Amino acid sequence: RVYCAKNILMAESEVLKYILNLVQLNRVENEAEYEPGYSGLREGPYRMLHRNAVTILANCLEVMEELDKLANVINALPELTSDATIKELVNDVSVAANKPHDAAAACRCLHALCKDESTKQLVLELGANNCLSVAAECRHAALEEECCKLSRVL
Repeated sequence: RVYCAKNILMAESEVLKYILNLVQLNRVENEAEYEPGYSGLREGPYRMLHRNAVTILANCLEVMEELDKLANVINALPELTSDATIKELVNDVSVAANKPHDAAAACRCLHALCKDESTKQLVLELGANNCLSVAAECRHAALEEECCKLSRVL
């Protein structure tokens, strides 16, 4: 876990770039290179790529938090707390009724990223509290637990 997280959360990491494209844009950069004729990640099995990317990011952030290196990572990688990343994560929480697994993974990411005060402020401005209230009522145990953790941080 530690080895993977450290290698993914590096400024020059191609894996991080790929993950952030999936998280922020629901696609990969130069996607035609990966699959000619492909129409985007919003439909079919490509939605799973977005969820998996958010889950990988959440796992990496949790490892860095356990190592007390999360603040260093957030400072070194401003794209983690960019408006695009945070907006998409809050959006994932807002659609919890339809995608509870996506919302739970997004809550895990936001929980870690909200250790940064400016990120916490952005999350609040985007109305995450309202999203969390709705998400917590979805009758999904993992989502409910992650919503409670994020609510405490906010």
